[in-house]
Amino acid sequence: MWPDIFDIKSDRPASMNRLLLILLLLSMPLGNPLAQSATPFFDIELLLFERTSPNAGNSEAWSSDTRIPFQPNVVRIQSESVAGYRLLPENHRQLSPDAYTLERSGRFKTLAHLNWRQPGLSKSRAKAVYISGGGLEGTVTISLSRFLHVDFDMLLNRFSPQRGEYKTYAFNEHRKMRSGELHYVDHPLIGALIKIERYDQPTPDLPDTEPQEGMQEMGSENTNNPPLETEETPSD
Repeated sequence: MWPDIFDIKSDRPASMNRLLLILLLLSMPLGNPLAQSATPFFDIELLLFERTSPNAGNSEAWSSDTRIPFQPNVVRIQSESVAGYRLLPENHRQLSPDAYTLERSGRFKTLAHLNWRQPGLSKSRAKAVYISGGGLEGTVTISLSRFLHVDFDMLLNRFSPQRGEYKTYAFNEHRKMRSGELHYVDHPLIGALIKIERYDQPTPDLPDTEPQEGMQEMGSENTNNPPLETEETPSD
């Protein structure tokens, strides 16, 4: 049953009441809160890999601080949305051929390959996405100001044949980029390919506004109503 606000009772013709009802429906806010929000959404695809050469990273002076920086707003993305962050299906990925080429070369090993959707938020509000795989652990934070900003705060635990033990390497990088661009993040031991594209949310279907039976288009002639009577002007 329609709410009371739709209980239109007046002496106006039924066609006019229907027209007012449709105009009222079109002016109401949509039920989906995300559709009303001005916050843009982005689809992110990230491919992380390491160099397999035993000497990779040996020429670098690595920081002795191998702790992952504390992130207060960490989110583990999954298929169901968490604070607007949601894992996307693998068939949405565009970098799978690149991952295959890197693996086939024998010089690189894939550590993590994932894609997700998230809102474009300021740095103070953006969530840090937790990532782990292949000895890699940490977060990547994507925020939006005038440009998109990507911050990697990660650690790679890797076996060193020279020392016969595991060693931890830090991967702390920042990149500024635009949507639609593919970026390569260079590092002596770890590499990353990242692509961010703006997601255009589909527009919800609006009610059919075609004139219904018994409803007259505005501006068209009404043949059902009798013409207005006018005072006859006497002829000379």
